[in-house]
Amino acid sequence: QKLLLFGIAYILLGLGGFVLTGSSHMTALIPAIFGSLFVLLGLLSIHCSRPRLFEILSLVVSCIALLATARSFSKIPSVIRGEAQRPAAVVAQAINSSISAMYLLITSIEWVAKINLGKNARNRE
Repeated sequence: QKLLLFGIAYILLGLGGFVLTGSSHMTALIPAIFGSLFVLLGLLSIHCSRPRLFEILSLVVSCIALLATARSFSKIPSVIRGEAQRPAAVVAQAINSSISAMYLLITSIEWVAKINLGKNARNRE
């Protein structure tokens, strides 16, 4: 399930960032919180009768993650030049933002495809 896979990606990012920064920055675990929410929503969508509701909630979580981390891309040049104050945080935020954008893009494409399939099926009748 897509939600579970993206949840695991967020969790790995958070745990990896926490360990790689010496386990001293609790904020490195923020992606793991997003990941836990994704896993929870994924499990609920599998076991409940309204999976679309949990997919919509996951889109909200993903939008929040994207909005909170998108500005990190403007700091990537300073990381490359070695001038960033917290380069690990900038890279982790950029990866978090990328995961969020991929999830939003993939889900949007799936929804548009489903809508078009429904329209095509109705047109054939």
